[in-house]
Amino acid sequence: MRILLADDHPLFREGVKPVLEKLDARVRLVEAQDYPSAFAAMHRYGDFELVLLDLYMPGMEGVEGVARFRAAFPDTPVIVLSAAED
Repeated sequence: MRILLADDHPLFREGVKPVLEKLDARVRLVEAQDYPSAFAAMHRYGDFELVLLDLYMPGMEGVEGVARFRAAFPDTPVIVLSAAED
C-alpha cells in the first residue's frame, strides 16, 4: 500500500510513520512538506492508495489546497489532518 504523508511539520511526520508502517509490512510511505511537493509526488509516483493531507501547509490556504488537490486527483482517497481547533 502506497501512502502519501503530506504535512509541513517534520516531527509530526516522524511520529505518524511508525504507526502507519505497523499497519502492514507492505506500506510504502512518500512524504511531502507542502502543497507543491504533494502535487509533485502525486505526479511522480502515480497512484497512491491513500493520502494523509495536512489542512494548513505552505503553498495554499486551508480548504483551497484540499479542494484543488481533490480536483486534481478525484479518485485518490484523502484523509485531512489538522491540529487546528476550529
